[in-house]
Amino acid sequence: IPEQAELVWDDSVAPEVTIDFDAAHVSSNEAVSMWALGIAFFVGLYTLCSLSDVPSRSPVAKRAAVLSAQGYQYDIGAIAELEE
Repeated sequence: IPEQAELVWDDSVAPEVTIDFDAAHVSSNEAVSMWALGIAFFVGLYTLCSLSDVPSRSPVAKRAAVLSAQGYQYDIGAIAELEE
């Protein structure tokens, strides 16, 4: 087996190089800068979402505000009946 055998995909139709160099016109510096800008975009989006404080604007009431702890235990079948 040749040393470079793992770099060729041969499906018995047409062998081709596994590592494609389709974008030879893009330099390494340009590729790294595009990658960094993509990562920076998602970090910025995450930061924007975390700073917007979505739970404070939620129109849904918390379970504790609507149902007492004893009422919840009754609903899930943990206790047989409600005490007044």
